Amino acid sequence: TDTLLLLGTPMFYPDKKFLGLRYVLSSRTSDDGGKTWRNYKEIEYHSHDWWYEYPHVLFSGDFVHMAYRAIELRPDERWSGDFVRMARVHLGYNRLPLIWLLE
Repeated sequence: TDTLLLLGTPMFYPDKKFLGLRYVLSSRTSDDGGKTWRNYKEIEYHSHDWWYEYPHVLFSGDFVHMAYRAIELRPDERWSGDFVRMARVHLGYNRLPLIWLLE
């Protein structure tokens, strides 16, 4: 189709380390080549416990398969100097109906 799918972490703060927090993995769609975006959907959200990043997508029939890095942030080490190295890193996965992303 001519529809674009955008996945990302929309919490952008230019003055913060990593340019923002990655507690939300969300999507939007565009039917006009990216001029406007609609259908905001939160796919994953965990306040301060998980980060989501580097999403990948596979379209298969009526479904969208999403894989992404999910980082479990340990409260006692969350903002230490090397928290990514000390965090537990997982592979996140979602299988969603394509129509849900387009509604």
